[in-house]
Amino acid sequence: MKKKKLLFIWDFHGVLEKDNEYAVQRICRQVVKEFGFNTKVYLEDVRRWYGLKWIEYFFNLTEEQDRRKLRKMVKRAREVSQKIVHKYLKPMNHADYVLSQIKKSGGVNVIVSNARQDRIEDFVKIVGLQKYLYKVIGIDGHTRFKFSTPMEKANAISRLSAGKNYARKIIIGDSESDILAGKMVGAKTYLFVKKMNSKKVSDIKADKTIDDLRKILPEIHTA
Repeated sequence: MKKKKLLFIWDFHGVLEKDNEYAVQRICRQVVKEFGFNTKVYLEDVRRWYGLKWIEYFFNLTEEQDRRKLRKMVKRAREVSQKIVHKYLKPMNHADYVLSQIKKSGGVNVIVSNARQDRIEDFVKIVGLQKYLYKVIGIDGHTRFKFSTPMEKANAISRLSAGKNYARKIIIGDSESDILAGKMVGAKTYLFVKKMNSKKVSDIKADKTIDDLRKILPEIHTA
């Protein structure tokens, strides 16, 4: 009988990559200035808001009520991002090794992350991890306040795994939306905690909490 495969579902920002917060700070500084705001953008605020949508970042920074203007700011942020993000993004510690070991064992790696499809594909190429991935899926809610990221992620995972009969699903993320999405699809949930998000995620109930991606690897021996 053919051995069933494990499906590993990864968030991207803050899990498989690092240092994106420096890019976000620079992008926000440029965009708010271009739109006539004198707001200072502090790295501690960027880190505190980490995981929010672009539109929420700009609302927090400017208190602008005009959603059309906020959406224009998001559009401009994406344009600026294309020019500078490659200078900042790096693979998370041990990401290359962990993904390669999962693939070598017969496991399937996919990314389901809150970003526009073309941008998440670009980000993955920047950090050089695409060779280990079966699929990359972007869930784009950055221009909308009312957007259920957990539900959208869960729907994407369900579509991806339909008819595949995976032995188990394992989701690895650094936010509540990742963990909720995992629970919706019956996945084992891993919360990845770093210094930057340790206080923010302290109340999130995942099956396991890790601070090193290599701690995922025992899963490939229990298929």
